[in-house]
Amino acid sequence: MNSEYNVFSRVDKSSAATAEPGMDEHSVGVVADFNLPQFLRGAGALAVGISGLVYMLQGLNGVDDALRYWAYLVLMVVLAVGGVFSQSFMKDAKGARLFFALSCLLVPVQFSQLSAMLHDMLVSHAGDIGTSPLAVVGGVSAVVGGFSAYFGLCILARPYAGYLTVVFLMLNALLLIPLRGFIPVSLLCVFILVAYVFVDRTIFMRDRRFFLLDGVTVKSMLLLPGVVVMSRYGFSVGDFFGVCLLASVLAAGAAFVSVKYVTNASIKVLSLATCFTAICLGWLGMAVELTTGFHSALAIESDYSVYVFCVPLIAVALLFAEVSEHQFFYRCLALLPNVVVNICVLVSGNLSVVVILALASMLLMGYALIQHSKSILVVGGVSVALSVGEIVLLSIDAINIHAWLGIAIVGVVLLILSSFFERFGRSLLNHGRASYSEVQSWSF
Repeated sequence: MNSEYNVFSRVDKSSAATAEPGMDEHSVGVVADFNLPQFLRGAGALAVGISGLVYMLQGLNGVDDALRYWAYLVLMVVLAVGGVFSQSFMKDAKGARLFFALSCLLVPVQFSQLSAMLHDMLVSHAGDIGTSPLAVVGGVSAVVGGFSAYFGLCILARPYAGYLTVVFLMLNALLLIPLRGFIPVSLLCVFILVAYVFVDRTIFMRDRRFFLLDGVTVKSMLLLPGVVVMSRYGFSVGDFFGVCLLASVLAAGAAFVSVKYVTNASIKVLSLATCFTAICLGWLGMAVELTTGFHSALAIESDYSVYVFCVPLIAVALLFAEVSEHQFFYRCLALLPNVVVNICVLVSGNLSVVVILALASMLLMGYALIQHSKSILVVGGVSVALSVGEIVLLSIDAINIHAWLGIAIVGVVLLILSSFFERFGRSLLNHGRASYSEVQSWSF
């Protein structure tokens, strides 16, 4: 083939003059646009990531001590050395960045398996792990992880490498806590989130480098311990619950990346739709496991389960409506579970459940007023009217009262309302007309 063609470059040097006989211009352009190094980097990173995920999911069973203790420590060192080799000898800056980034991202994997060993030794008493080997492996892990994180952050965010290394190791040290209960996990997630927000406000928001790919990698490093904590809790509840939780968390992260960094409109629309579907399906799976599954964790009445299923779906749809260009589409999707909630609650005949619906509908109307959405305002208003009517009917049915006394009470209420509207009716009418004109200008 002609020497002008270079599969290792994005520069398209192909033309009719440089193409081989039998190849048209379109074929040559397609081949020349293929970037082999980028493809190999992506495939290698994906393989390492899947390896770490499978390693954490399969647990410690069937893994001998030597492999369990040292495998990912050695892999972190190999990746760090590969980064130095790529930068110093191959002059491949992109490859060096990827090597160091993967070395850093494997630190939570190592700390997570150390936590599993601690859990086996201190909580479940299921393993035969000695204190001395665990202390040695833990110390070596801290040293190797610290050096890997520091060298990686020197490449990705040099001015802040020392500070971010300390924060990163501190967040990973939280993974060593062997507790798997809901409250300890919630506290850990809150602490990790607070630490991330603090770093975001003090560093990330003040330096434009963190809006580029290297900066996104650093942000992902600090959030990864939180993802591990949540996923670990999910799998402690049940395998199905863990898969659903992990899928939802990863989809939420992918949606954030799509909103912030994807510029192609078609790819962004497809990515957000895929992430929305994954989050909703993941939550439905978790809701089944929490309410009716074998590992049921929420001891609630069946009448309240509809809120567990539908309210998060409404919130996710409204959130996607705010970040997507197809706002009306996601708002319509948010109305579907709202209809399901109304039907189930009104049919249940449970007064407390209906009161919750009335309050939630008022919150939905408040959201509609803030976002200037006619469709959400109408649906929220209808829900409030139906729930209030149901509350009145259930209250009347619950109170044993004579018919003549009930009619008298209704008459007194009507007389009071007549005086109220006599005094404020005109001003209320004028205010209603002005509000209607304003609502007419809102979007759906």
